Amino acid sequence: MPVKVNLQSSASGQLLHDEEYDYEIDGGRVLAVVNPQKTYGVFKSVSFTVRATQIIADPGAVGSIELTDMIITFEKKANSVILVQFNDGTRTAPITRITLTDAPAALSINFNGKFRGWKSAWVEAVESGADAVGTIALGYIKLMEYGTLEYADWNGRR
Repeated sequence: MPVKVNLQSSASGQLLHDEEYDYEIDGGRVLAVVNPQKTYGVFKSVSFTVRATQIIADPGAVGSIELTDMIITFEKKANSVILVQFNDGTRTAPITRITLTDAPAALSINFNGKFRGWKSAWVEAVESGADAVGTIALGYIKLMEYGTLEYADWNGRR
């Protein structure tokens, strides 16, 4: 069955773009759409073997971080806690907190929507309590000054 999708200007009616696409046996055309997260997204990972605080993603002085994905894996360890949070040096906003006392951690999150921090807020992971062994991988995009909110505006919108 052929699939045909065209991007057309509502003002002029002019065809802007379409793509060929083979669906089963027949050919057709389909519009391909890619979001900024898939185009500009990067990832960074940090590993832990001892208690520590590690910055995973830093937007710089005027930007912000938008999360796209997060994978957390840790071994079970009594009295150990993992905290992932936004932090600007003055204020923090927790993203997730995992206690490893009863079970290992195996968490995968595909963020959908504008899950982003405020101006200059980095994403950090804090491992406290007993030394735990694990890894956190974070997918994100860096937003420049345009579209980045100060903390008060960011906090007021949530």
